[in-house]
Amino acid sequence: MSASRTGLLGRDETLTVVDGFLDRLCGELADDTSGPETGAAECTLLLSGEPGIGKTAVLEAAARRINEQGGQARWLVGRPEETALAFSGLDALLQPWRRTSADLDTEDRALLDTALRGAGTAAGGTLALAGALLRVLSQWAGAGPVLVIVDDLHWVDRSTQDLLILCARRLQGEPVGFLLASRPAGLPPGWTRQSTVHRLTDLDDLQAARLLDSLAVPPQGRTRRQVLRQAGGNPLALVELARAAAIRSPREQPVGLELPLTERLEQLFAADLAALPEQALRLLLPAAVADLPDLAALAGVLGDGPLPDLRDAGQV
Repeated sequence: MSASRTGLLGRDETLTVVDGFLDRLCGELADDTSGPETGAAECTLLLSGEPGIGKTAVLEAAARRINEQGGQARWLVGRPEETALAFSGLDALLQPWRRTSADLDTEDRALLDTALRGAGTAAGGTLALAGALLRVLSQWAGAGPVLVIVDDLHWVDRSTQDLLILCARRLQGEPVGFLLASRPAGLPPGWTRQSTVHRLTDLDDLQAARLLDSLAVPPQGRTRRQVLRQAGGNPLALVELARAAAIRSPREQPVGLELPLTERLEQLFAADLAALPEQALRLLLPAAVADLPDLAALAGVLGDGPLPDLRDAGQV
């Protein structure tokens, strides 16, 4: 895949890595590996990066390519509201299959149905459930290579993640691969140990400028410099801040003030707030309203010690 074909600026290195991964999946997977961790790394590519960095766009490009090569993409998207629901991710992954599962082994179907009904993993535990899922994946692969795409992996429930980690270790020789995308924090160690990890980084100044020039209304002059500075090379931030600037009149853009975040950016970067430790949450409000000198003073007071409860002190 090339940047010109996919429309992804500044992602040539990432697309090359994904191309190599898909080439192995579509015909060059080795049967002989030095162990389960090595085999899992061959069939599992984990794209890591901050919100807005472009992970989903890369996944979509990979899905198009696997379909063009006669394979099939099976999507699972993690959702914060389902993180605490056991096997909600498994349910989403199997949803299309559950309508046509009559040809599956009766025991396997019973194992999967038991887990999806919230009744636990039934007889045999997680290993038996992983075996049933592996046979489903193998059945899918009978029609061509299967790419299981998991977006927002950090929000997939832990039960499903543990199950997929186990399956990835046992896929040697099968034309099945996992392409995952996640924010860097909050992943079970099993993924980073047994995956080929590729980190997506911010765009450099030239790439960021090219992205702005590709927009319908590219920002110019002082506004352009402000967008570039404030976005810091994050592709989504560049697009959204340029959009926000385009709908404001010059009088609404005083020198030195930050451009306002769009609703999409606010939702994206606030989505992880609920997962923060309680101490961090207690400090967020004063930090959010503080000026830079106040932040410096606050940092000096805190040092390396525990965070105070500012609500009890009557300061919030």
